[in-house]
Amino acid sequence: MSFKSNLVIGLSALMLSSPAAFAKEIKEPPPPGGQDTDINAKAVLAKNLLTDGIKRYGSNDFTTALKRLNTVVDLDPKNVCGFYYRGMTNKKLGKAEAAKKDFKSATALNASSFEEFDSRGKAFLECGQKVQGDADLAKAKSLKK
Repeated sequence: MSFKSNLVIGLSALMLSSPAAFAKEIKEPPPPGGQDTDINAKAVLAKNLLTDGIKRYGSNDFTTALKRLNTVVDLDPKNVCGFYYRGMTNKKLGKAEAAKKDFKSATALNASSFEEFDSRGKAFLECGQKVQGDADLAKAKSLKK
């Protein structure tokens, strides 16, 4: 893992665990409120871990990718891309039942962006649901333009 990846994940974890400690670390006043800050910190951490998980998947580091993607879906149980890539990772690791469960979870979620429609469409195809998969992939293509 690169220094930059470790730094981003470490800072995100610190920010998630204690926004006030994170603010002290970067020498800024602590953020006001509590829950909204925690929600935003979780979203940032989930996004960073998703990016790193996809990168690890692409470089065939499936064990680390699975760890990252497990955390993504724990932090954000409505993350279509997290479920899809965790399913693909489980598939590569020979965990067919876990992969199937992840693909089904991805297909049950709502999609609104190119990435979500693309991931959900591919998950439908993994489940053998060609019509729904093709429809989502077409929607993704129209959103990418």
